Amino acid sequence: ECNQSAIAVAASESSIVCLHSGGISKFSVKSEVAKEVAGYSVSKATCMFPFNTQSYLMLGHQDGSLSMLEVKEDIKLMRKFESSNKRPVQCVAINGDSRMIASVQDDELAIWNTLGEKKHSTAIQKGRVAAFSPEGKQELFVGCADGKISKLDQTTVTNQKGPVECLEISPDGSLIISGGKESTILTDASNGNLLVTLPINGASLAKFCPIRYWVAVLVNGTIQVHDLESKKVIFEVTGNIPCTGLAWVESNLWACYVNGSVRFLKLND
Repeated sequence: ECNQSAIAVAASESSIVCLHSGGISKFSVKSEVAKEVAGYSVSKATCMFPFNTQSYLMLGHQDGSLSMLEVKEDIKLMRKFESSNKRPVQCVAINGDSRMIASVQDDELAIWNTLGEKKHSTAIQKGRVAAFSPEGKQELFVGCADGKISKLDQTTVTNQKGPVECLEISPDGSLIISGGKESTILTDASNGNLLVTLPINGASLAKFCPIRYWVAVLVNGTIQVHDLESKKVIFEVTGNIPCTGLAWVESNLWACYVNGSVRFLKLND
């Protein structure tokens, strides 16, 4: 339990990190049970991205700044990235070699280096989410409220119906899943061709399974796992407490909830 409203979760086989309304909590994991071992107070964080095997976190904040945290035995601030743009950071993403950091605000897509220097800035319209393709390809995709998904150079990849609220690239870099209140689509990352429209409205988060052809989607606070080969829902969790974050560990999920709880969800094949 985080005891405060959870925002996002990241997980490995041995530990979990949860971003909540008061800061960061780290949990050790043993036999699918999590025990809090470290904490760090963070003010007004909006999003997070783990990198370097989850030894570090990048946070976005409501005042437009970013924070880099080291997450080992303790959690400590490594560097603060200040920005003249004071709009809230909607999303932060990091490329495969952890050298390029992307931040998305309502009117700006910014690229930073790890020293906290803003190296590139592009004006965008109502930016919402961003995702890098895996190491080796390293392309950046950005989703906006008008339904457009584009690359860093603003080349349009595809368009979906309604605002893009979630965006994820498959582990092999071949697929893009994007979704929102009005539609959820699967797109060929190489050419932008629509592959399938999934029967999902209200998607706020999508996560590809690292070892199976599955994708987990948060739909109005409930969890659905879709098998992309059979195009069927193979796992679903509903309840009165909305889920706010998901993280895969092999073919199982950790989920965090608005009441601060963190749960392990074991999927059967």
